[in-house]
Amino acid sequence: MVNAKVPPVPEMDTSFENWILNTRLVLSFPITIISVLSLLVAGTFAEVAPRKSLEFMDNTIGTIFFFIAPLFVCLSLGWPSGLLAAVVSLIIFTRLQESDINEGFVDSSDTTIVSNPKRWFVEKILGERPVAISSDRVITAAVEEDNRTSSTGSPGTSSKGTSSSNTTSSHSSTSLLDQFNSSSSNK
Repeated sequence: MVNAKVPPVPEMDTSFENWILNTRLVLSFPITIISVLSLLVAGTFAEVAPRKSLEFMDNTIGTIFFFIAPLFVCLSLGWPSGLLAAVVSLIIFTRLQESDINEGFVDSSDTTIVSNPKRWFVEKILGERPVAISSDRVITAAVEEDNRTSSTGSPGTSSKGTSSSNTTSSHSSTSLLDQFNSSSSNK
């Protein structure tokens, strides 16, 4: 039996220079690195990009491009880059097939110019002087009351003192609002 000596395993160089050299050797060309990075960025932002920015590709030529580009990338840069290009192409193609939803702010035709110099209390406090208002309607939903326990009542019932204080505070806030409105109209 022959005694063969196994050569020692060289230590791995973990420096930044060696990492870049290894990446360049594995990907063989700097164009491959740039292509892979650009495909990763395109795939990342394709799904969140506004549909209007992708609409120029929503035609026959764009569809043909989405099927031919991954083949070209695969033939020129290798199958892993081609697979990445195919995934990015499918993400963009799927994004184009989604229905068009209104994105951003919708321009409403209900905008009216504020002609009344009388301002709301909040506008006075915040020092606001509105020029126009887009809608004078507020959409609200009814608040459903929960059956909560009171400190003086049994579960599921409300205390009379609590309900009377609620109506009193509601009545007092309404009367304060009426007083404010009447004093504002007198000015």
